[in-house]
Amino acid sequence: MNQHDLARDFYHRLAHRVSHADTREMFEYFAKETEENQTRLHQCLTPEGCPVVLPVHDLHLAEHLKVPEVTADLSPKDALALAVKRSEGFVRFCQSLVELQPLGEIRRRLEYLARRS
Repeated sequence: MNQHDLARDFYHRLAHRVSHADTREMFEYFAKETEENQTRLHQCLTPEGCPVVLPVHDLHLAEHLKVPEVTADLSPKDALALAVKRSEGFVRFCQSLVELQPLGEIRRRLEYLARRS
């Protein structure tokens, strides 16, 4: 099982655990986005390379958020904070892979993923 599968399963479990309909919908959206990110990652590692997307500006929101406790009545705001913190972890994961990779195409693709996430 890879990082994307773990994240998708995590969001699905949370969607079934919360009582707030908007929070449940948000977690299902995050699960779907995780699957799409996995598809994009696999595409980046093919000879065709990564799809062209606009650069993302990092607002450093994750640095100011605390991970909320997961409860049945988790609010949409706290669900979003939880997702942002998990995304921050994925970015750090990609960055650690970049540091292990020698200069070349694979490193450039990993750098792209670290910036895109």
